[in-house]
Amino acid sequence: MLVLYQYSPKTIFFISPTVVAHVAQVPKSCCFKLIDFQIPSSKIKSALKTSAHCPLAGIVVMTPRTEFCVRPDEAWIKQLMENRRWK
Repeated sequence: MLVLYQYSPKTIFFISPTVVAHVAQVPKSCCFKLIDFQIPSSKIKSALKTSAHCPLAGIVVMTPRTEFCVRPDEAWIKQLMENRRWK
């Protein structure tokens, strides 16, 4: 069975259910480059561990202006994650 999906007024795609099921497993946020500096905790709005499906383990740290990827084994981010209880 094929599912009709219209991407734009001029483009139509047919997607099989197996492809749709595979796409559903794609994580929302993955890290591809990790920073090597500490972000002041007062600037951090939230933090989120990347999915196990990502090629590189990391923590996505959101600030008011941008997002950074941090190594999960950094002491400062470990402490921040524990204190603020982010997952």
